[in-house]
Amino acid sequence: MTAPLLSVVVIFHDMQREAERTLASLGAAYQTGVTADDYEVIAIDNGSSAPLASDRIAAMGPNFRYHYHETGAVSPVEAVNLGVDMARGPYVAIVVDGSRMVTPGLIASTLAALRAFAKPFVCTLAWHLGPDVQNRSITQGAMTRRPKMPCWLRWTRATTAIGCSKYPPWRNRRIWGSSVAYPMNAAGWR
Repeated sequence: MTAPLLSVVVIFHDMQREAERTLASLGAAYQTGVTADDYEVIAIDNGSSAPLASDRIAAMGPNFRYHYHETGAVSPVEAVNLGVDMARGPYVAIVVDGSRMVTPGLIASTLAALRAFAKPFVCTLAWHLGPDVQNRSITQGAMTRRPKMPCWLRWTRATTAIGCSKYPPWRNRRIWGSSVAYPMNAAGWR
């Protein structure tokens, strides 16, 4: 088997629902302009009390691998290093938070940038789904539904609910029409 150009390492702890959404958004079925052969996703469960089912991760595609990392450490550093050690690609992307869904062209854009430069460093800006950043949305119990957008978002202190009329939220690319820049990224690149 040929090594992929990119290995995406996703670290998560005790966020089963969010981690599955993140991983699904990284799948070749959702990402545009790529195949499962172009990249791999390494899911590292950093000592969760309720680990993800490895068969659910395997079902996301042939380029997905899952590892449960037994640890008492609070820091994700061990898990990141483990994921990097497991990586088969010469380039590694790190996602340290299982509640990050990615846009459909992120992997293709990353691969294009990796191929375009001799010594690439690639990163992306963070966005929050909904009318405002999550910290404010959850205190307001916000709910939004944009006209002609078949998805809704609802925040409470305990959870973020995402629903779509036809598809799981990560399969409906129009959900990104209801998002705001993360405050630290609001000005873009400087």
